Amino acid sequence: KFIYAYWNEPDSTMHRKGTGSTEAHQVITALEKKIEEFADSLSDTLLFITADHSHIDCQNLCILDYPEVLETLERMPAMEPRTLNLFVKKEYRDRFPTIFQKAFGDKLLLLTRDEVLSKKLFGIGRQRDGLQDLIGDFVAVSTSDTAVFITHYEAQTMPGGHAGMTEEEYRIPLIVIDN
Repeated sequence: KFIYAYWNEPDSTMHRKGTGSTEAHQVITALEKKIEEFADSLSDTLLFITADHSHIDCQNLCILDYPEVLETLERMPAMEPRTLNLFVKKEYRDRFPTIFQKAFGDKLLLLTRDEVLSKKLFGIGRQRDGLQDLIGDFVAVSTSDTAVFITHYEAQTMPGGHAGMTEEEYRIPLIVIDN
């Protein structure tokens, strides 16, 4: 049999408290203990324990503090604070890369919709219907510890993040237990 189970920790705590926080350490320690107890209760079983993504501590910014960028947008960015989809007003599309880089420098990699699709940034499988319409004109992916939120509250209360392109985020733990 194959059984897949998901648990929302330590992701939830790391978002709210950061990856190096005492709370995150306590959650991980408690999970390790539960997994050990569970594994010890099994026989003839192979367990794979992993995460759906990694997590890093972020330097958070708020898009509201960048009026020159906001002025160019048709609507607020979405997706993730470390991977933003950007719908740009037609009259700004040619100038947008310059405006964006002036605001965010090399902290975020700016890609056009065509670059995102050709690089298969969202996976190598069959493209979801309507993906092109969801992406926006540009996608900005964090290549640093920077995250860009749409409210100051979120930027102040979410020190941990994921969905960027840093080396730390490429590392995803894998634990194998063979009983």
